[in-house]
Amino acid sequence: MTGYQILARRLRTPVAEIDILARHRFVDRACLVVFEVKYRRNLDDALEALHSKQKQRLMRAGLWLQSSGYMKEGDSVRWDYVAFARRRWPRHIRNIAMFG
Repeated sequence: MTGYQILARRLRTPVAEIDILARHRFVDRACLVVFEVKYRRNLDDALEALHSKQKQRLMRAGLWLQSSGYMKEGDSVRWDYVAFARRRWPRHIRNIAMFG
């Protein structure tokens, strides 16, 4: 994944732990990306490992970032998911907030 600047790993917030917090630069603005990372034996299990309760905690953690020193004026927040499995390429799903 190119274009990302890693700001923190395993960042503990008052509402949830963020596996990876990164800044993704666009031409004229930046986006903070809250990554949830899951590893399972097979890719299907890894893709299904993110449950709605975890997703809600991640959303709250992303919103918490707005009151922390991580966000700069004009930044937006995006929630991404990365699924890993043995002997498979990782699967990066952007903007999980849009999916049920």
